[in-house]
Amino acid sequence: MRGKRRLLAMGLLLCGALLSFSCGRRPGINLRQEDSLALSPQVEWAVLREAYAAFRSGAGYDNPVCGHGRQGEVMMVTGKALVRTVTVTEDGASGEKETETVRMETWYLMDKGWLSESGLIVFDNKLKAQTAAQKLR
Repeated sequence: MRGKRRLLAMGLLLCGALLSFSCGRRPGINLRQEDSLALSPQVEWAVLREAYAAFRSGAGYDNPVCGHGRQGEVMMVTGKALVRTVTVTEDGASGEKETETVRMETWYLMDKGWLSESGLIVFDNKLKAQTAAQKLR
């Protein structure tokens, strides 16, 4: 009987010790007041994946360049557009049309202008975008 009580007491002591170690204080995520949109489900965040990117004044490659960005920049997405892109490949000797490729491409609007989806990685919150940007640099 005495052995069972001693075993039970030791077991309870061990459980108490394990619980006290597992309930230690962990560092929290620092959310500043100016980052109120950082976790908003309605806002997307983009990270530039290319070493150098040219922003356009409108969605599409035929629009003029209006700004530049560098790899790892984190920006809030303020708009989207689906653009139809047609690529025509011509035969060099005869000049006749060989193939025509039609493709739909998503363009994203940020503060600096429009950029194609091929130059971006889009995230659903700012914290994920910042983590990815640190890995790109």
